[in-house]
Amino acid sequence: MDIVARGVIKGCIESGRDPAEAIAIFRIPGAWEDEGFKILEKYGVEYCDRSVSMYDAAGRAVAKMGAAG
Repeated sequence: MDIVARGVIKGCIESGRDPAEAIAIFRIPGAWEDEGFKILEKYGVEYCDRSVSMYDAAGRAVAKMGAAG
């Protein structure tokens, strides 16, 4: 999962966007979770692990975007 986190962060940076602002929430299910968490924390990206359902993660993203709007 750390490779996915790195790729998403890299894409944000290369497009000139702040990862903490561009990503509402990042749900990490799978191998290498701890490494992925460290990467996301470094860039201030909110994340959750596999204990949070996709439904709940989507709800968090919607709530965060609504608060920002």
